Amino acid sequence: MTYITQYEVCALLFLVIVLIRFFTVRRFPSFQNKLFGVLLICSAGDILLDVAGSYTIMYAAELPPYVNYLINTAFYALQFVLLPLFLAYLVALAGLYYTWRRNILPLLMAPVAACLLVLVSNPFTKWIFYIDLSSGVGVYTRGPLFNLLYFNALFYLPLIFGMIVAFRRKLQHSQFVTMLWLCVALAATLCAQYVWPQYLLTGVTLAGTMLTMFFTLQNPEIMLDLNSGVFNYTAMMTFLNDQLIEKKPLWLVAVDVGGIRQINNSFGVEIGNKLFSQVGAFFNELEGGVRSFRMYGSRFLIVANSESVYNRVIFCVERRFERPWLAGQGYTTLSCTIRHFGQPDFFKSAEEVVSLLDNAYSDTDRDGWGTKKQVDTSLLYITQRRNDVENAIRDVLASGEGLILHYQPLYNMKEGRYEGVEALLRMRHPTLGEVSPGEFIPIAERSGLILRIDEYVIREVGAFLRRNGPELVPKVELNLSATEFSTGEYKRLYSIISESCVSPERVCFEVTETAATSHPAMLKEFMRSLIAAGFSFALDDFGTGFANISQVVSLPFSIVKLDRSMLIAAQSINAALFEGLIEIFSKIGLAVIIEGVETGEQVHRVQRLGAHVIQGYFFAKPMPEHILLEFLKKPPEMP
Repeated sequence: MTYITQYEVCALLFLVIVLIRFFTVRRFPSFQNKLFGVLLICSAGDILLDVAGSYTIMYAAELPPYVNYLINTAFYALQFVLLPLFLAYLVALAGLYYTWRRNILPLLMAPVAACLLVLVSNPFTKWIFYIDLSSGVGVYTRGPLFNLLYFNALFYLPLIFGMIVAFRRKLQHSQFVTMLWLCVALAATLCAQYVWPQYLLTGVTLAGTMLTMFFTLQNPEIMLDLNSGVFNYTAMMTFLNDQLIEKKPLWLVAVDVGGIRQINNSFGVEIGNKLFSQVGAFFNELEGGVRSFRMYGSRFLIVANSESVYNRVIFCVERRFERPWLAGQGYTTLSCTIRHFGQPDFFKSAEEVVSLLDNAYSDTDRDGWGTKKQVDTSLLYITQRRNDVENAIRDVLASGEGLILHYQPLYNMKEGRYEGVEALLRMRHPTLGEVSPGEFIPIAERSGLILRIDEYVIREVGAFLRRNGPELVPKVELNLSATEFSTGEYKRLYSIISESCVSPERVCFEVTETAATSHPAMLKEFMRSLIAAGFSFALDDFGTGFANISQVVSLPFSIVKLDRSMLIAAQSINAALFEGLIEIFSKIGLAVIIEGVETGEQVHRVQRLGAHVIQGYFFAKPMPEHILLEFLKKPPEMP
């Protein structure tokens, strides 16, 4: 038989280009990448041996028999193992390699192992092929089990196809589509090869398969941060999770580089980018088998595999940042803030690593940038607690159980009535128990869950107001997170309240002093839009932050709530200041509410100073709705 090899020779040339590109670019050291490298080498070897074997078969009469045996045995071995390798790659792509490698994968590899045993014994059994010398001239002849090659493919291709479909939720969309079509293409090619064996087509499809996988799934640059040259955040999370699954120790050195922004502002972004790439090149050159990643911004993570390398990395980083860096035509200095952690067996997931390091940098404003600090073990438990609370928030939001609203009355002493209530959120979790708002609200803000909590509170308040008319509860005040108005989506709040068929005049949004001073322009526009719809706003906790009277006046608040700390201070020489604030706010038309009133003496003092609306434990603690309704029906007890 005369074989047509031109297609496979062209395919081999393309595959060699991919090989060179893949192995010359810095690659991420994951098992998936290593397996793809093996697939590339085996594919190139398969095509090369297919072409070579075609010629040895055509010229079998002129060649020693052992040449055919060597080349074609190697070729058929690769034919047997390529599809199982694709299957293993698919399992790695789905993130199941470390789970399956001990039991399931060996079982799936048993058929190909049996085929390889048959192939190895072929020179003696002649079951796959042999060189027939009976005519005196060597003739390549297929053995009785030659179609075992096709039966091997018939077993693995449907298995791969089924696993692609089964893994569709574990695979990214591009991974799912690519692997599915490649499986179909390989099946079609094998059918064509069986019908027209003189055309060498499998190598063409194989090369196309590897080329497609390289550009869609395995391009090394996907895992690289192009600005710095180190591995990116995605690569970091993959690497950390792989190491933790393998139970390999992790020594962590996080480095936050300071000064890049100033270089960008002073000399331009191009010079700043070149300087940033120098920093990345330095991290890549660190010895000892360390892995360097860019977390985000100017923060990097270096992972060492031993304590000695870990200590050397810290030393090298400190020494390097003591020397200047090239910036354009001159030199500049950069600072580095190091947070390192040397307890390698603590973590359970990559997310815990990121959370720990984020918390480790939260105290840099106090300790100072450009410092080095070992992460204290106590922070580990703080981090774990924050992770537990974040997970608890997700649990209660998903289940709809565990978030509870309590209400605290606002008493108007001048009119002798309760003029409204403040809605205060509480959280109760089956495992963690009661979690205070002071703990879970900041965590919800950092994790992006605060908007869902705001929506829950607003819906519950709307239902509460619908159940209880304005004669009993004229108005409800509820806290609004800074995240809410920073999004500018005021229509969302309006639509939620509208769904409850509650008049906006009965809803007052509270904004903390800190939030008001952080985003005054955005808040102003947000407030005006909702005030136009009928809502009102109160400035909460005045006296705890940095707001001044001019800032309060510049925003359309209708109520100012003076924090309890100012009431306590009013017992001393600051009484004049406290009284002055009440007078100023009253004169400019703002209602004043005094928070934290707990004793009869404080009630009398507030009354003497001219404030009329008070909130605090003296009249009532925050309480559930059913207790509140009974409480509001009773006349208040004045001291």
